Amino acid sequence: MALALPVLPELDSLEVAKAWAGRERWDEAAHRVQQAMERDEQLRRPLFAAMLGDAISRGQEPGMLDAPTVAKIALERLLPKETASALEYDARILFALATAGQGVAEGDLLEEPTQQALLGRVYQRRDLTQLTDALRRLDPHHGQGLLVAPLEPDYLGELFVLRTLLDGAGQSLDKQVLAWMHLAWAKGKETSPFVARLAGDFLGRELQVAEALGERVEAVSQALAAILLTATDEESFVYVQPTTVAVLVDLSTKSSDRSLSGQILQSMQRLHAALGTPESALEQAKALYNATVVEPEAAVCYQWAQEIGLLRQQHNTAEIALAQAQALHNATVGEPEAAACYQWAQEIGLLRQQHNTAEIALAQARALHNATVGEPEAAACYQWAQEIGLLRQQHNTAEIALAQAQALNSATAGEPEAAVCYQRAQEIGLLRQQHNTAEIALEQARALWVAGHLAEQEGNRTERERLHGEICEFDRAVQMRLDEWLAPRGFRWEVC
Repeated sequence: MALALPVLPELDSLEVAKAWAGRERWDEAAHRVQQAMERDEQLRRPLFAAMLGDAISRGQEPGMLDAPTVAKIALERLLPKETASALEYDARILFALATAGQGVAEGDLLEEPTQQALLGRVYQRRDLTQLTDALRRLDPHHGQGLLVAPLEPDYLGELFVLRTLLDGAGQSLDKQVLAWMHLAWAKGKETSPFVARLAGDFLGRELQVAEALGERVEAVSQALAAILLTATDEESFVYVQPTTVAVLVDLSTKSSDRSLSGQILQSMQRLHAALGTPESALEQAKALYNATVVEPEAAVCYQWAQEIGLLRQQHNTAEIALAQAQALHNATVGEPEAAACYQWAQEIGLLRQQHNTAEIALAQARALHNATVGEPEAAACYQWAQEIGLLRQQHNTAEIALAQAQALNSATAGEPEAAVCYQRAQEIGLLRQQHNTAEIALEQARALWVAGHLAEQEGNRTERERLHGEICEFDRAVQMRLDEWLAPRGFRWEVC
């Protein structure tokens, strides 16, 4: 059962846990389990509901009901540390490497350099045979010389790797992680997905993981950071799948260590300085762009966009230009000054002159729309909507049409005349004839409502009723969304 299965409705997840727990023990635990699932959505996934029910059935209900603790109980039952001999424990270390690499050939695991790096010694003939047998018992499905598969489900495998690393690290955690992960990147089948899942599952849960494993929070945070940073190590980067670093920057924002995303960016910058390849430049550009996605300060986003520009000076590709365009667009999201947003939209335009793609045009269109959000003058908003229209002439996509519709709607916000607002609504209607999406329909409905409101203020109730009649022709779902938009403004729309 894979962790990728979606979160179940609460009643369904409780039924899964109950089925595994058995009626005899369930009655006492049901209330606590329900409360835990309300606190932690992760426990409503089929895997965790089943593991939690299984722990209850065995009288092992954990004191803390959270995902890492529940998984740790299942892991201890599957691979208990206390009963493992020294040789079996060494086999588990090799198995953990196979898990980090999402599959490693048996021969690569048992070769002398790998044994020396992971185990601190090399097994000789008879002992090596015993080590091989112990390894095969952990993964009974693989044949001699074939791939040793990872421990599954994924979450359990990730916790197993983290526990094994922390158990053997002592005072040299960073050094141990580096040795492990160099081997995982070089020998593993798919190390990138493992690292990304590890980050997604455990960042933000460092305290829970530490309590589950009986470790210090600082040690867990250090281990996670060290694993992630190996994706930007010069020795490993050749094996890293494209966009992995960008994904890690995004995921690292959940970490309790607020400096982690910055560490990854700095490490990526050092890596590109050392390699100077188009691949390392693109990966750094995408990482910088991903950092702007969650950055609230417009000035910081703009600075990172400029850094992408420096990369583009070395490798002027459409992909890097797109990353810069998207970063510039993200800078406009948190920028209240319309003039600054418009300037950054123009900078995207310069990129588009060199790489005239639909994606870069969309970034410019969205930046122009964002400029209208903070612009009080209706005429300026309308002018910028027309500029989006010029982009749409070259790249007539539904997304760019929506940006133009939103800008046209912004042009109604400061417009005093009902007739002009109605004209804007009609222009949005022309866009909807080509791209009849619910989002564009909502923009037209909003513009029609504003025109009707102004008509009423002008004393023309007949025109107001006519415009409301046009809104009634829209789908019920669009009218309901119009009501949601009006409610915070002190108005209501009764669905026709």
